Amino acid sequence: MKKSADKLYAESLYHLLEENPDIDSVISNFLNFLKKKSLLGRMEKIIREFEKIYNEKNGIVILKIKSANELDTKVIQVIAETLNLKKYELQTETDKNLLGGFVAQYGDNLIDASLKNNLNNLHKQLTA
Repeated sequence: MKKSADKLYAESLYHLLEENPDIDSVISNFLNFLKKKSLLGRMEKIIREFEKIYNEKNGIVILKIKSANELDTKVIQVIAETLNLKKYELQTETDKNLLGGFVAQYGDNLIDASLKNNLNNLHKQLTA
């Protein structure tokens, strides 16, 4: 599979930062390179690719939790521990259509522990 240019630039930046402790210099040189190549408009995509690479190399998972109401940090910690996630970057969203409970997504996994889903499953069982 062919890698995108954004991903290649992000990988290059990651490796340069790994090898050189002078972060300011590396970033400055990288930005100058992108400027010379008229690629500064691609920075947002390059940064997204860089974050993916950084997270993968450091075992960090993106944990997205959608709930009917804002969740307490202790509840979020219990969810992460139950899912056996050691390092995670949290993204939360509220969705009043869920009624209660939560939907968690990380990697290719989706856990639907919402009240709406539970009620739908109960309805299916009762009408089957």
